[in-house]
Amino acid sequence: MGEQASPREVKEFEEVERTIVALISGFKVEYRKDLAAEAEHSPGRIVINIDSPIFKEAKQLIDDGRKDLAAVRLIGIVAHELTHENHGVHDVEFYKEFEHEVGRLETNVIGFIKDRRL
Repeated sequence: MGEQASPREVKEFEEVERTIVALISGFKVEYRKDLAAEAEHSPGRIVINIDSPIFKEAKQLIDDGRKDLAAVRLIGIVAHELTHENHGVHDVEFYKEFEHEVGRLETNVIGFIKDRRL
């Protein structure tokens, strides 16, 4: 599962976790680098690849004061990992639940934006 992120790297990305991933998913976040994927799932946890362009972009958007755009940008990847909580294989049922998760997370993000929490 890649290499453990250093304490400095974890600190750099903790705002991505605190304001986006954990907020819209409710899962704990673990930081790794050199993963083959953008993110991975383990029960109750999302492992994010800090080398991934999508998480670097989200971090930059947050640094630029655009938490709303960062949240929208991460909906797909977070939904994918949440779907792995119940489905280990990418089959038809996985994608049906994935579609449901995307809709649920979109609703969450819209709610957070309306409440000005992002």
